[in-house]
Amino acid sequence: MKLIICLLVLALSLARGAPAFNQRIEKGQQLYGAKKYVEAERVFQEVLKNEPNNARAAYFLGLTLLELKKFKEAESVFQRANELTSK
Repeated sequence: MKLIICLLVLALSLARGAPAFNQRIEKGQQLYGAKKYVEAERVFQEVLKNEPNNARAAYFLGLTLLELKKFKEAESVFQRANELTSK
């Protein structure tokens, strides 16, 4: 339940007035939408390697990890994304 509340707060904070996604995040979203989760994971990991404070990439990586049933990793990534949006 706590994770669900954190996800809702995170989604709302990411949605308000944020600039357009960069091209790599858009590519990751396309892959995610096509259910190519392994490839999407790689893209979001790449973005975070270069931009470790990118909350959007962290959020979408968390969603991707959930689809891959990597629940512990997803929880950790969502916590990080939540921290980044709280700054």
